[in-house]
Amino acid sequence: MFEGNRSEKITYENLNSRSNTGTSSSTGLIETITNATSLDSLKKREGYVSLRKHFVDNYGPLSSPRFAAAQLNFLQSLAGYSILSYLIGFKDRHNGNLLIDNQGHILHIDFGFILGIAPGGKFSIETAPFKLTQEYADVLDGVGSPMWEQFVDSMCYAFLEARENSTALFCLVETMMVRSKFPCFQAMGRTALKMFKDRFRLDLKDSEVRAFVSDLASRSLRSRGTYIYDLFQRKSNGIAV
Repeated sequence: MFEGNRSEKITYENLNSRSNTGTSSSTGLIETITNATSLDSLKKREGYVSLRKHFVDNYGPLSSPRFAAAQLNFLQSLAGYSILSYLIGFKDRHNGNLLIDNQGHILHIDFGFILGIAPGGKFSIETAPFKLTQEYADVLDGVGSPMWEQFVDSMCYAFLEARENSTALFCLVETMMVRSKFPCFQAMGRTALKMFKDRFRLDLKDSEVRAFVSDLASRSLRSRGTYIYDLFQRKSNGIAV
């Protein structure tokens, strides 16, 4: 038996009678992330210089196997999260919502703004396809390096895989919309689903996907809005840029 926040006792039976889903206005799922720190906390550490130097300090010289493994973990996780961010529309991507674990993976948390909604609403300055900063590119040896090209290839593979499973993903989102009280569906209605479908660019041939994904990365890296949003979060909430 569970003790509720109110005076009533919550049993398995009446919990089930309230909702047949895993999430509702009063229920949800939480995953604990261990052995990780936010970029906000990392950047506030005494002596912090850059993300690349953090990798060197923690995993060894550029030529060491540990650095190579951490760099690859960063590359693969960044590629996966970049495509997810683009497709699902993760917003509010300040450095308090981005983590680095002790193996070099980048991790996203706090998904309160997705599928078309963002802090600031229609005036949102997070206009990049996904968050990609010069610091991230530097960890990958810079734009145009073999590691950068591998990063773009990894994003391409992830995007192709998502397109291969697009019908199932569209059905999942449409099912979630039914009588949903999630803010994205309350605010966007069926437009959220249409925008989600459009981002898969099913009009493109598979052979055209790499150029498209490479352009997403270039646009994200050049985005002024990403930097301005980080500055806003520093001014309003003290989150490191």
